[in-house]
Amino acid sequence: MPKKALKKVPKKKDAVSSLDYLAAALKKQSKESLVKMLMEIASTDRVMQRELEVELDVHAPDNQIIPQTREAIADATYFDEDDYNTNFDYDSRAYELVEKNFRKLVQMKAWADVMNLSLELLRDGSAQAEASDEADMASDIEDCLKPVIKALANTNLPRKVIVDWCDQMKLADKIGCICVRELVSLRQSLP
Repeated sequence: MPKKALKKVPKKKDAVSSLDYLAAALKKQSKESLVKMLMEIASTDRVMQRELEVELDVHAPDNQIIPQTREAIADATYFDEDDYNTNFDYDSRAYELVEKNFRKLVQMKAWADVMNLSLELLRDGSAQAEASDEADMASDIEDCLKPVIKALANTNLPRKVIVDWCDQMKLADKIGCICVRELVSLRQSLP
């Protein structure tokens, strides 16, 4: 019985990725067609929509910042409880959007909103960090919170409001190490 001929497996340098075929097909499309395709994908995939918004530096209208930020916090801090104590993936782009929107809310001097959203982020984000075995997202959470803390040091909000917020932030932190120094420094800087 004759042996079957084996197919030659292409070497990596000879291999053509399916992405190469996709890129070739996309290059043949009109700009309008590409925009339509991207809009269809973004309308059905929130992660893809956010990827595009962050990549293109799209800014939500002021009246959409709070709901958009809540949605981004939910996506950023999501984890599957079955993945507890593992190094699971998380949506770092959602954290980028939260940080961008926190900065915008600070510019708008929307103190109550940004303080409440910060509490929500710290509560949910620290729970996510606690569930992870490496807590990689802790630095993303800090990146979001530091501009808020810094801005609060320069407001004319009553001392009691800021001190109460700092206390709530401390209680919200399930791992007890996110922005601790910054919050202590903020309290000490208050008149």
